[in-house]
Amino acid sequence: MAMKVATRKQRIAYMKKEMIVTKPVYYETVKEKELLEAAARNNGIKKGVINTAVEAVINEFKNFLFKGHPVVIPGLGTFKVRLQAHACETSDLDNAGVSAVYRRGISYVADKELKQEAAGMGLSILEHDIITMADDTEDEPEP
Repeated sequence: MAMKVATRKQRIAYMKKEMIVTKPVYYETVKEKELLEAAARNNGIKKGVINTAVEAVINEFKNFLFKGHPVVIPGLGTFKVRLQAHACETSDLDNAGVSAVYRRGISYVADKELKQEAAGMGLSILEHDIITMADDTEDEPEP
C-alpha cells in the first residue's frame, strides 16, 4: 500500500521564487458510516454489532477523557485533555482556578508503532500529474 503524492508549481514566499513542491494527495473524508461498513465487511462482523460496539467505546472514551484520564488506544496513540490558563498573583485567588482557563483542547500523541508505519509507508507519484503551462496562473486575468 502506497500513499499518492503529487507535484505542482508553487510560489515560495520566503525564497521569493516559484519552485516545484511535492505534497500528499488527499481524497474525500471517510465518514463514520463508511469506516464502520468497511470494518464490518472486511472482518466478518455484522454492521449492527460493530456500530453498537464502536458507539460504546466512544462513549467510554469521552467519559474517561473528560474526567482527567489520559486514554490509550492501542495502535493509535494517547489522548488527553489540554488546558491553558493565565498565571495569577498569589494574592489574586479570585482570578485563579476555572476563571483563569482561556483555552481547552485535546492533545494526541501517536503510538510508536503508528509513527514507525508512517515513516516507512510507501509513496507513489500520480502519473497523470504533469506540470503544464495551464498551471501557470500569472497570465490569467483577475476576476
